[in-house]
Amino acid sequence: MRTILAGQEAGRRQESPLVCPYPRTSILRRAWIRGYARAHGRSQRGRTTTSAASGNVRPVYAAAGRKVINVG
Repeated sequence: MRTILAGQEAGRRQESPLVCPYPRTSILRRAWIRGYARAHGRSQRGRTTTSAASGNVRPVYAAAGRKVINVG
């Protein structure tokens, strides 16, 4: 739960998803990204999607220039 909240906080601050402190293979990374996507999705309506069942994160569009950042 703390990991999801940390991701949400980063999403609210509109930080890059690349600041995630967990390695790519960690289940904690998936939780952090899920929290990030929820918060970032609220601030960037329609640009961020996640699959809650699988935890897969689709591309996140940066606020400036709609550049795609792969975070999964």
